[in-house]
This record gives sequence, structure tokens and C-alpha cells, in this order.
Amino acid sequence: MALWGSLGPFCFTSLDMDTLRARCLGLYKSRYSNLRPICYFIPKHESVLERKLRELRQDTQDWNQRFWANQNLTFTKDKEEFIISKLKSLGLGERDEEGRKRTLNAEEMADFYKDFLAKNFEKHSQYNREWYKRNFTITFMMGQVVLQRTWKKLFWKNAKKVH
Repeated sequence: MALWGSLGPFCFTSLDMDTLRARCLGLYKSRYSNLRPICYFIPKHESVLERKLRELRQDTQDWNQRFWANQNLTFTKDKEEFIISKLKSLGLGERDEEGRKRTLNAEEMADFYKDFLAKNFEKHSQYNREWYKRNFTITFMMGQVVLQRTWKKLFWKNAKKVH
């Protein structure tokens, strides 16, 4: 229960406690992005800097979820189109005689993976640049928060000694 208490308030209100804990501990992943969502604790006396940091972290998580959901959707669609096209070029239907979906071997799929990566190189490069930029900013702000908290503690201790 101590772990639960440290997680703070959430937007999930109609879920049972076990489901809520599992979601906020990242046990469930998004079926579209394959990423695990994170719930951020909101302190009772959150400073402006702490709020900005939390909002940036949440915004970064949302941006990351959107990117990978879109990327995975594109990948799945392009892969399916490639398989159908390749099967047609081999004179085969989508299903075998027993009704099972046909697949391609690793060597045949290697062409798709190579082309997909080449086609999306610029998109992945832009994603990586933005990811590094966001993480650098988050790390810098985390350092500022630590300094701010340390300064407040030192100031508060010194104020207590004076009185």
C-alpha cells in the first residue's frame, strides 16, 4: 500500500484499485504504440517549475505515444500491402488451400524491411532529434527542481534556527 500512496492522484476514476495500480505502474501497454503509459504524481504544493517539468514530461509521453502509434499503423499497412503484392507476383493468393493466411520467408521480408527503413529515414531522424532535445530539456529542468528543493530546505532550516 505504501507504493500506491506514493503514486498520487490520477485521471482514472471508474477503475478498481488493482486495475488502477497496474495501469499506473506501466503493466499495460498501448495496443497501438506498444508503449507503457506513465502516471505522474502531482505534489500538493507543486512549484511552477515542478508543474512545467511534469507537463513537459506528460507532453513528451503523449508525443511519443502518437508518433509510435502512427508509425506502427503505417508499418502494419505497408507490410500487409507488400505481402499481398509479393504473393500476387508469385501467382499465389492470400490464403493457402486450407484457408490459412500465407506468409513470406525472412529473406523475402528483408526487402520490405530495408525499403521501409529507407523510406522512413528522414522521419526517424527528425524523431530522434526531437527526442534528444526533449530529454535534454527534461534532464536540465530536473536539475533545476533538485536545486530549487535543496535551496528551499536550506533556507527553511536556516529560518528555523534564527527563530
